[in-house]
Amino acid sequence: MAFLPGAGTTYPQAEVAGLRRIYLRKVACHIYYTFDEQEVIVRAFWGLVAAADLSPIPSFSRRRLMLLLVWRGRRRTTASLSPRGRRCAGHHAAGSRGNLGTVPVFLCRWPNGDCSVVLARSKADAVEKLDEVANAEGCPMVELSEAQVHFALNDDGQLVLDGLGEDTEQDIFEFCYPALGKALAVGKDVVQAVQQERDRGKDDRAEAEAPATELGRRTKVQLDMPTTLVNRMVSRAAKRRLRSFKPRGNPS
Repeated sequence: MAFLPGAGTTYPQAEVAGLRRIYLRKVACHIYYTFDEQEVIVRAFWGLVAAADLSPIPSFSRRRLMLLLVWRGRRRTTASLSPRGRRCAGHHAAGSRGNLGTVPVFLCRWPNGDCSVVLARSKADAVEKLDEVANAEGCPMVELSEAQVHFALNDDGQLVLDGLGEDTEQDIFEFCYPALGKALAVGKDVVQAVQQERDRGKDDRAEAEAPATELGRRTKVQLDMPTTLVNRMVSRAAKRRLRSFKPRGNPS
């Protein structure tokens, strides 16, 4: 967050200007934050792990975002790191690049017609990773045989999509936009085809499996998180509760 605060996903549901969130997989929680040129401000740290007593979780209100936690930290760049820190950052990046070839690439089509590409071990893992954007449960998803994406750096310092590899673009259109692909091929009714693809996505979403517990079902309704993620969070909370449980009196 200190190096790349813009990497977080925007969260327009809350009435906090510029609010973003990042999912922390190891602790199964989201961090909600804002930032400017000088600092990063953490507005909330939210997840079921905090509810280890398995009590009903409070409603996820907009105001509560401002009450949970506020942390301020200066934005940092690699130049501000110590030599050892820069070496560690470079080593971590190199290690991550070396593992990319063994991870499948999945294409997800969202109900509004948008699509996302994500590296994941499985479809279930892809759904959990895409939770940074929205809940992808039930959305059409397929593994791509290959993926080639080109970006351009604009004058504002932002990366913008410059193009796709030929095979990648063909795979995306065949899976996500068949009607639009046909319209582009003949050069007519493109606007109508775009609207058709957007409307079609609303009916393509399959019903998601319900969480295994009542607490999980309430959590899913309030936070709209993937069922696999909810079940794992509830399981962790239950295990913590059992470990901390101290029975009264002597066992018979």
